[in-house]
Amino acid sequence: MPNKPISQGFKIFVLADHGYCYYFYPASRTKGVVEVGMAKELTKTGQMVYELVQTLPKDNKTYDLYLDNYFTSVNLFKALREIQVGACGTTRPHKEFPNLLKKLKDLGSYIPYHKVCAIPVNDVLCVAWQDNNIVLALTTIHTVDQTDDYIERTRRRPQKTSTNGPLVHKEFGEQAVKNMPIPRFIDDYNSHMGGVDIANQHRAVYDTHIKAFRSWWPLWNWCLDVGIVNAYKIHSFRRQLSKSLLLFAPPMARYMQPTSTKKRKTEDLQPPKPQNNTSLPHLVVKSYLKVQKRCIWCLYKNPKRQTGQSPSFTTFICQACDVPLCRPETGRTCFRNFHMC
Repeated sequence: MPNKPISQGFKIFVLADHGYCYYFYPASRTKGVVEVGMAKELTKTGQMVYELVQTLPKDNKTYDLYLDNYFTSVNLFKALREIQVGACGTTRPHKEFPNLLKKLKDLGSYIPYHKVCAIPVNDVLCVAWQDNNIVLALTTIHTVDQTDDYIERTRRRPQKTSTNGPLVHKEFGEQAVKNMPIPRFIDDYNSHMGGVDIANQHRAVYDTHIKAFRSWWPLWNWCLDVGIVNAYKIHSFRRQLSKSLLLFAPPMARYMQPTSTKKRKTEDLQPPKPQNNTSLPHLVVKSYLKVQKRCIWCLYKNPKRQTGQSPSFTTFICQACDVPLCRPETGRTCFRNFHMC
């Protein structure tokens, strides 16, 4: 994916709220974001957002969706509005975004602090707001021309080395913090954005992921972690958070992965009996096949599950019995034990 540091692993698109993952869709380097075909005018990432939203319950409910600038576009917000889903999020200067607001990115030092400029496009409000730098945003659930569209919040004075440091310091003066009005869409975005980030923070507390060569294993671990976090979020919503996630996760993981009730066969297979009806002496000789095989005594009488050691490989056999056995010179007693059984 563009602007991503690595192309390995899985990219998982998640619909989440306050850390609870409601639905997700995985993608990888070889199996990227597919066109789901529900809104052809959207980009692949836009179609993915549209598809995730379609999984929400349809019981005459409306939803407000908050996204970062990786997903947002005017066409996506218009499509979401048509299915009664409001949307708000920061954005990048894309094709449908007004050119006049794009140019403000280059004129940031000349625009007054906290100045708001807005242009509607296809029932989507495109906004540019002067903060420490010009912030571009899209929204279908806010306006900026009413008194109630602004809310007072405590702001911290940025460093003088910030992008518009001299301009901002004129507003703060000598005060390190100051109560200032900000657009309500920015306040709502800061309050409601980050549901997936909260889920990621919870998963990092007790991550079950380990290195593996199986391609499905990371997805399995991720699903297990998400199941634990979702259970914890439900627990914390319904109760007064009786325990921390660190204490909640281990027993929940054991509950979600019960020990198998199917028992392995424990009976030992019996090795072939020594051959006594042969004229050849029982001697350890080099195998004529010159191929390493597992010592038959190690394999049948000393399995790894009992001794902790793997059965030895050997190229030697008993010439009378024609079975692979460890040489006595190696310090093992397989040859003697086999012929005395």
